[in-house]
Amino acid sequence: MTDDWTDNAELEAYDDSEGLYDGGEAYDDESRASTQRRRERARRLARLRQRDQARRLAQVRGAGNRPVAQQAARAVADLDVETKVQGDEFRSALAAVNRRATWAGWSAAGAVLVEGGLRAFGTPDNKFVEAGVRALPLLPLIAGTPRGSGLGGILTSPPAIGIGGLLGLAFLADRRANDSAVRQVDILGPATLVSGKRDVFVADVLDARGHPLATAVGWKSDRTDVAEINPTTGEIVGGKTPGVTVIHAIAGGVDRKFRLEVVADPAAVAGDGVPAAPGDGAAVAKTK
Repeated sequence: MTDDWTDNAELEAYDDSEGLYDGGEAYDDESRASTQRRRERARRLARLRQRDQARRLAQVRGAGNRPVAQQAARAVADLDVETKVQGDEFRSALAAVNRRATWAGWSAAGAVLVEGGLRAFGTPDNKFVEAGVRALPLLPLIAGTPRGSGLGGILTSPPAIGIGGLLGLAFLADRRANDSAVRQVDILGPATLVSGKRDVFVADVLDARGHPLATAVGWKSDRTDVAEINPTTGEIVGGKTPGVTVIHAIAGGVDRKFRLEVVADPAAVAGDGVPAAPGDGAAVAKTK
């Protein structure tokens, strides 16, 4: 501060002295020493002015650079914070991806196990149970749903949609199975059959809406000694023992029963109403 005041004082003195020496430079009777001192003083004051101007310029530049430096420091700090935040977000996203990949691996393993179990033990008869079993491998994928998505996010996730789709297909399959299932079997055949004679039973298989189905019919007789029936074609033969038997027509789990009576052949009956022995018929015929 003292140097600045001294320099300024010398500069002002020089400025005041310029008026004194302006008129003196024209006189030829001045001594060389006096001229030399003035020149030396002028050079010194010029150097002082240059120093003062340089100092002021540096102060101006320093005052202008301080806000810039502060802004630069603040920008660096903000960039550092932003970089840390982005790093945290990247690590969180990477952890979520790894978690979903792990659950996807469990889902693939479950799908293989479920498929192997169905092949080994067969598919359940109930369509909804089958759909539930097939949907089990999708449950790990629901567990891998990003957190914070809420119930709506879980319900709209691909695994949940897949499970809903399986249940919907099971419902449609069940309706279709019910519509196409055998509900009624109508039997057409003789109510009475002569012993030793042949006839054929036929059956119409109908669904719940009364439409005919191409379901195969199986046949069975409760008493094969009274009548024997072909299990596939329905062809029946009266047995040697007259009596009553029940004929079963089985199709699609529906068992329809039909009463059949087998009677003795009139030609083989003796005059007293008792069936003749094998040799009796011939003897009677010869007698006649």
